Amino acid sequence: MAKDSKVSRALKALEVRHEPGLTDVQLMLSNEDLKPVEPERRQWGAWHFVAFWMADSF
Repeated sequence: MAKDSKVSRALKALEVRHEPGLTDVQLMLSNEDLKPVEPERRQWGAWHFVAFWMADSF
C-alpha cells in the first residue's frame, strides 16, 4: 500500500502542468509553444514578417 503512494507521488512530481478538464487529445493539440504570442510579448512587426518572407524566397 505504501508503495502505491510512493509511485503516485513520483508520477505527480513528473506530471507536466496542464489545464484541468482537457482530454489527452486536447492537451496534445494546444500548448504554450503552439499558441499565438500575446500582443504585449511580441517583438516583431510587419517589416520583420516582410523581411523573413523575402529572405525565405531565396
